[in-house]
Amino acid sequence: MFGFRVVNDPELAVEQLGQAPNIAQVRAADPHTLVMTWKSQSAFGNVNGHDGVPALPRHLLESLHLGGDKVAFENSPLWKDQWIGLGPFRLTQWVLGSHMEARAFDQYFLGRPHIDRLIIRYVGDVNALVANVLASEIEVIPAGAQLDIGQMVVLRQAWESTGAGVTLFNAKSVRTLYLQFKDPTAPWVQDLRVRQALLHALDRDQMVETLLYGLTHRADFYVPRDEAVYRMAEERGLPRYPFDMVRAERLLADAGWTRGSDRTFRNNAGQPITINITVDGQGDNVKETETLAGQWSAAGFQSRATPYPAGVTSQDGRQIRHTMPGALLWPWNFGVADPRIATSSEIGSERNRWNGGNYGGYVSPAYDALWDQLTNELDVTRRREVHFQMIKHLAEELPVFPVFYRVTGLAAQKAVEGPGRTAPLQAASAWNIHTWELK
Repeated sequence: MFGFRVVNDPELAVEQLGQAPNIAQVRAADPHTLVMTWKSQSAFGNVNGHDGVPALPRHLLESLHLGGDKVAFENSPLWKDQWIGLGPFRLTQWVLGSHMEARAFDQYFLGRPHIDRLIIRYVGDVNALVANVLASEIEVIPAGAQLDIGQMVVLRQAWESTGAGVTLFNAKSVRTLYLQFKDPTAPWVQDLRVRQALLHALDRDQMVETLLYGLTHRADFYVPRDEAVYRMAEERGLPRYPFDMVRAERLLADAGWTRGSDRTFRNNAGQPITINITVDGQGDNVKETETLAGQWSAAGFQSRATPYPAGVTSQDGRQIRHTMPGALLWPWNFGVADPRIATSSEIGSERNRWNGGNYGGYVSPAYDALWDQLTNELDVTRRREVHFQMIKHLAEELPVFPVFYRVTGLAAQKAVEGPGRTAPLQAASAWNIHTWELK
């Protein structure tokens, strides 16, 4: 009940409201029974995930929350080095920017973990991270470390002959170009044919082969490849946009854009199409963005990579993502509610502290209505059909461009038994860490 009040407090910087706005009331029928009353029928009524109602230590935080000093509440050490959670390990030390230490929690509801002590280290440089695991200074690199495919290939090749460890790839998201729709004068906002041409001008298959070692696939739809909705998209012939400059040029000509003497596409007023790509500077992000911008530039558009400035804070990063002028390269993460990303409720602004996943500010009443229908549909077959209609909308209207299936990598020394593959909708690679063994 306390967690519900906290996530609905408009004065707090809650990053992910999730399903909380759809819940009207939370009450305790008795000390062991929680009753949630929803504002409408919801397919998420039996789920309380990371974007639901959190369990918070009311006996420690409630008085501070009721005191009215929201800055003091947000800065409480109970959110940091005095954290109290529900997991299999109890936090014992947190040295900011260095490491965390944790001990096995005897009263964990699935049983005491087999490993007694964890040290979670922060290693900011990916090359140092790879060197540490190869030197056996680190036992596990979880999927959350966001290793790029290149680093995973290095580890796989180093361990291949000796069997010193394992590397596992899991498709967790679609690498996506979010187009900025907040500027109504942008050519891609004014005409669908420009969006179609922009996507046809990207050789995503070549990108997969050259940058990603052929270990993933070009993405055409916003759904994992092994799901029923993906098969529906294939069988019903949803549009795909393979590399095709002839098709791109024809679409642009129909929309009033022709090549000038410099081979750049221009309108009747002589103005070019300029679409720079914003990206943060982690891992291979800049390299990927430079490749995409280079392909657009070679095709006849004006494009360049524009990485975040140095020293950007988390809050600044959120604002940059929601206000970028051209396109943003960012993941579309799979989850039970990921179609919500393109709804108008996910548009970030100063008012909501730039939270939400609709970075381009795309607005479609038809798509919003489908999302409402999806959340209220309990029948599995009908729900799958609504999900398909949302995938169809994205494929036909192209508010976002799918680039490739982004895989996250997990690497583990052979001394650790237990880490394994996870389903695309499973966010955490350490979900079963209480069963892991260290030998």
